[in-house]
Amino acid sequence: MNLHRIVVGLLALGCAGTAFAAGSGEYTRKNQTTKLPNAYAFRHTDHFDAKKTVTSLMFSTVPVDAAKAAKEPDAFAAAEDQVRAKDGFYVQLDVDEAGNLGMIGFFGPGLSMSGGAMEKPVFTRRDDKHVAGTFRTRDEKEKSQDFGGFYDLTFDVDVTPSAAK
Repeated sequence: MNLHRIVVGLLALGCAGTAFAAGSGEYTRKNQTTKLPNAYAFRHTDHFDAKKTVTSLMFSTVPVDAAKAAKEPDAFAAAEDQVRAKDGFYVQLDVDEAGNLGMIGFFGPGLSMSGGAMEKPVFTRRDDKHVAGTFRTRDEKEKSQDFGGFYDLTFDVDVTPSAAK
C-alpha cells in the first residue's frame, strides 16, 4: 500500500510543472499541405499596442521548449526563435482579450504571410490559463491559392505566460 502512495506521489510531482499541450493541424497552400503536429499558446503584450494583451496560438512542424520560452519577456518571440533555429514552419493565430482573431499567419524559411480572416476560432474553453477549440477556413478553394491558404487546426493547450520584465 505504501508503494502505491509513493508511485502516485511521484507521478503527481512529475506532472505538476508540465504544461498540457494537445493540438495539431494542417496548412495547405498551392496544393501543398504542411502537417503541424505541435501546438502551444503564449500570452504576451500585443506587438502593436503595449496596453493590450493577446494570446498567440502556435502550430509548428518542430517541437518547442515552452518552459524555456516562458523565461523570456516575450515567450512567443522566444518560441519563434526556437522554430526558426530548427528551420521549422509555424502557423500563428493571435486572439485578443474578447476572443476575436486579430491576425493569422504562416511562417518559415523564406516565407512570411500574415493577415486577417473572415472566420473566427470556435472555443470550447478560453481563459488566461487554457484555450481549447478549433479554427478551420471554410473555402476549400483556398488550398490551391498562392496567397492565404486553408487552415484546419485543433487545440487544447495551457497558456504559457511571458516572464515579468
